[in-house]
Amino acid sequence: MHPILFELDAFDLFGFAIGPVSVHTYGVLVAAGFALATFVGARFAKQDGIDVGRALDLAFWALVSGMVGARLMYSVVNWRAYADACSHPEKPNLLNFNLPLDAPACWDIFKFWEGGLVWYGGLLGALLACSLLARRWKLPYAKTADIALGAVPLGHAIGRLGCLCAGCCYGQISDGPLGLTFPPGSMPYMAQSTLEHGRVIASLDLPLHPTQLYEATGELGIFLILLAVRHWKRFDGQVALGFLILYPLLRSTVEFFRGDYSRGLLVSWKASGSFGGVPYQYTTGISSAQVVSLFVVVGALLWMARLLKHARPRS
Repeated sequence: MHPILFELDAFDLFGFAIGPVSVHTYGVLVAAGFALATFVGARFAKQDGIDVGRALDLAFWALVSGMVGARLMYSVVNWRAYADACSHPEKPNLLNFNLPLDAPACWDIFKFWEGGLVWYGGLLGALLACSLLARRWKLPYAKTADIALGAVPLGHAIGRLGCLCAGCCYGQISDGPLGLTFPPGSMPYMAQSTLEHGRVIASLDLPLHPTQLYEATGELGIFLILLAVRHWKRFDGQVALGFLILYPLLRSTVEFFRGDYSRGLLVSWKASGSFGGVPYQYTTGISSAQVVSLFVVVGALLWMARLLKHARPRS
């Protein structure tokens, strides 16, 4: 895990002192994923007769609104941690374990490049913005949605590698061959640590399910499936609905292996497991993402069934 890709020493720019600056791997990979998805989406737009310039404009505003929506949703889910970081600096900082104990993280709410984005919040923000712009620019809704959501899983897969590097979205304890350990100071390491006065006095440092890789692999699979659907679709919007069915199913499955309980468990309970023959208990439950996924899948399936009933026969 490499949360920091590289660091820049302090320098002067037009008389202003800048830095030192840490370039986070998470932010770089999210940007790379967006660039790749935009490139693929532009190719799709050209194939479908949509103005490529408008498609690129739409991608830019999807990025902005998606980031805002994703960060807002994360802030809502973790509002108590932010409130404690600002008002009770004597408590361990649950948002950034690398900060000194007496450093409030009030302004960390704006540091989206360090991680802390909720996917469904970003999807909602991007869809709202793109729907308004598509209407303003007189773009066909369904065809535009096919272009956008057909490219999204490829970019999202790259972004999930950023989650792996940042140490967020980590899994539960695993004694399987794919289990990963994380270095001191990372979120998974601190979650397995015993703190005394905000300092680590002991840590289990056990291997965890690589849930980031599970989801990245699944996203690549979804991208390939939707690529095939593009060539065989019976109506515009089928690719978009396919994504809104397949991704929630993937996400709900991966959620059962997640161990970062701060993401929001609506219902939780204790379960038993074993590691190396040693029994232990852990917390699991139904997450907010799984509930949202259920509604998205049901809605997309009903919409798909309705459109298929009136779709043209495949030639």
